[in-house]
Amino acid sequence: MTYHVKQLHLPDGRSPYAEWFATLDPLAAAKVSVAAARMEQGNLSNVEWNQRGQVRFNFEPHKV
Repeated sequence: MTYHVKQLHLPDGRSPYAEWFATLDPLAAAKVSVAAARMEQGNLSNVEWNQRGQVRFNFEPHKV
């Protein structure tokens, strides 16, 4: 099964997701992109859904 990940676009054309994503550091942005790609492939093992259809990503802190 595959899924389509959609972004909310407000009536004024803004995307809260795109605005948030633009603030992420490169490592976090890469993790979110990989998680979204996995979701589209049907792998939902590392996501939590809330009651409004939003997704919460749980990532472990980056260890150097």
